[in-house]
Amino acid sequence: EMIGRHTLVLKYHRILWLAHLCRTRGANQITGQAIWETDQCHKGSGPFGRAIHTAHECGWVSVQGWWSWKVPGKSDPLLLYGDKNTVKHEVREQLRSQMLDALVQRRPRLFAGVHYATCRQLVQPSVAAFDTELQRSILRGILSGATWTALRAYQRGMRVASTCPFCGNAPEDEEHILWHCTAWHTARTAHMPDVLDAAAHIPSLLPPDQWPPCLRCCGLAPEIPDDCIKSGRAYTFLNTLHTMFVAVLQARKVRDAQAPAVFPGTARSQQLRQYPYQQLVGPLPYSGEKDTLLLRTPKKHEWPWEMPFLADLLRWLRALTWTQEPGSVTFLELALDFEEFAERTLPHAPQAKFKGTTLSLQERGRVLRLAITSAQRLVTKGQLHPARIVTRCNSLVPLGGPALCGLNRRPYFACRAALHTHILKLAEYCEHAWTAKDGILR
Repeated sequence: EMIGRHTLVLKYHRILWLAHLCRTRGANQITGQAIWETDQCHKGSGPFGRAIHTAHECGWVSVQGWWSWKVPGKSDPLLLYGDKNTVKHEVREQLRSQMLDALVQRRPRLFAGVHYATCRQLVQPSVAAFDTELQRSILRGILSGATWTALRAYQRGMRVASTCPFCGNAPEDEEHILWHCTAWHTARTAHMPDVLDAAAHIPSLLPPDQWPPCLRCCGLAPEIPDDCIKSGRAYTFLNTLHTMFVAVLQARKVRDAQAPAVFPGTARSQQLRQYPYQQLVGPLPYSGEKDTLLLRTPKKHEWPWEMPFLADLLRWLRALTWTQEPGSVTFLELALDFEEFAERTLPHAPQAKFKGTTLSLQERGRVLRLAITSAQRLVTKGQLHPARIVTRCNSLVPLGGPALCGLNRRPYFACRAALHTHILKLAEYCEHAWTAKDGILR
């Protein structure tokens, strides 16, 4: 997280190149030795100098020469001319340990006290022990410190206050959610006796209120004696703690889905949660008087379709009801509504080579977008619609569809009953398309 994947890979290959140079006799090895003896490698220029500089960045100290290094946490020196697979393994371990150390320095509030060797043996088996991908995903977010809290949202200007939106007693951070928030008392107390019982079998652990931040806020293990790890007591404790954390975060997720609290009133969060079926039934809201709309007579190159299509398009646009409700709409949905209202199919695009074929749903949306854009250029008074075009509209994402081009405001459709039927069929199609893929939603 703190180094970046590409930088980590670059460091890995630089040191492996140095190891390859140790095992390969020839001019390059002689040149490397000459650079080392003249102390030119410390300038960090050239491939040899950059490789030596990378080793020093990792905290390695040369023992005899550039082929033998004292690495942190190891009593014996690392010989780069040794077994190739052993060297690769040691280099990877050292780079991962360096990543973790840098993470602790950058985010001590969450990761102080973490022990790399212990986490390597315990964390991944604990994650794999959960039954559903949702639980594993929640746990990965906890382990990586990626849980969205009210405090984090407030610090980024996304909330007006950092107070917990569920209990209102204190600023909501990771420790408050997992240990103190009264809203999750039931989920927490169901697992707390098991956590305390498992912790009692690890002598090195203090009471929970004195645990290091890595364990208390992220579920990452501190240093634990080897006998506890080998006997399985450490794994039992960590998995029990993870089970409690996941139960608390799942309860919070369900509550937030019912009534958004962390990001209240944001159009994007509301839009991504569910499709707005409520707009397809019930009475229409009052949108006020519509402005006068005047268009000039188009030239042939300005409107490449027949004129009845323009008349149907204008009638349909005037039949839409625009309100100030949040949300967006794709041109695919608008195309379905237009065809129901006009009782005709959308024509082909002017540049289409084959015009006797049936258009796909996405192509119909593209044609409608082109037609609305062309008609907009003909307006002399008023406006066709009050929205603007956006390239990524997420209104179909809750159904399992992709983000498509659309409008940044959502109207009430002209033929809502027919659209309700179409959307249900589209949702069924998307569900089938996803479940038909191995390993996805199955």
